[in-house]
Amino acid sequence: MLMHPFRDYPFVDDASKSVLRALLLATVSRFAYPFVPCHAFDATGAGTGKSKLFDCASILLTGRECAVISQPEDPAEFQKKLFAELLTGDPLVSIDNCDVPLDNPFLCMTITQRFVKSRLLGLLKNLEIPNAVIIGANGNNFRFAGDMLRRGLTGHLDAGKEKPWERLFDSEDPVIVFKRERRMLVAAALTVLRGYIVAGRPRQKAPPLGGFEGWCCTVRDALLWLGADDPCLTIESARKADPAEQGRAAVLAEWLIVFSDRSLTTREIIEEAFSSMRTTAPNGEDPDRRTYCHPIFRNALLDVVGERGRVEPRRLGTWLGHNKGRVTTVSDRDGVAWKVRITADTDQYGIGRWRLHAEIENGRNARA
Repeated sequence: MLMHPFRDYPFVDDASKSVLRALLLATVSRFAYPFVPCHAFDATGAGTGKSKLFDCASILLTGRECAVISQPEDPAEFQKKLFAELLTGDPLVSIDNCDVPLDNPFLCMTITQRFVKSRLLGLLKNLEIPNAVIIGANGNNFRFAGDMLRRGLTGHLDAGKEKPWERLFDSEDPVIVFKRERRMLVAAALTVLRGYIVAGRPRQKAPPLGGFEGWCCTVRDALLWLGADDPCLTIESARKADPAEQGRAAVLAEWLIVFSDRSLTTREIIEEAFSSMRTTAPNGEDPDRRTYCHPIFRNALLDVVGERGRVEPRRLGTWLGHNKGRVTTVSDRDGVAWKVRITADTDQYGIGRWRLHAEIENGRNARA
């Protein structure tokens, strides 16, 4: 009953549908748990209907369409705008038409803290308010970044048309349906949750999402219990598609191949990555031609910390420090999966060095 009004929506997979299911169930159960992930919807083009999904969820809760804010580029301006919206008390807020990756420290805090504090606009005064809002977001080719990657679910839509807004539908506008049938749809959402609770909250196999355990054992597990796809599958998909994650994996995969477990300074890393050797062209011309010894490693470093075709030791050191200790799964040339992480090291003279700790994914320690 809840999903029938969206039968013509072009969800790309069942996990994306489950993001909408989770959003609808969260609106009627928000006060049953402390925190709820951000729900986002992404489309390949404008006019696919992303905003209507939040309008329908808001209608379940309040009877009216969803409150929306834009996404300022300046983080401080974003904080002011979001806090001003929180002060209005709207239970569901959507960040509409995001055109850059969504990541903001105050937004992260809003999603995972019971109370939020910020300066009141126009006054030199901080105000603390209780936080029970549901945050949503949407955009064309939308993606999360940074710390928001683990805090957000992303449903994907693809109309497969150049002008999605010109589509004709056999079904009625879901916003109209939700307004007309609101009482019945609220009852349907509560029945889903009530059924799971009456059944004794059977434990599901999916591990809990850190920081959102209450939401998991109420909304997510109810969906899994009914046989729906896990909405949290979209988190892993977003993480793998994140350029920062891809860049780190590319660097560490080549580091494993080039350096193994050697302890190195940032300057030594750069010198090895940019080392070259003399080669002769196949036709015998250009006898002084030089090629890079490790071109893939060099390109991977340039992608993450390069500037104007160079890598500075200080910038590389900052990147290594930021990624220190973070476990990443990579594959070597033979396709063997390794779990690797950067560790800090120092020599007898106190000079900072870096080493890669690696073990085969099954847990057998193979390299220091």
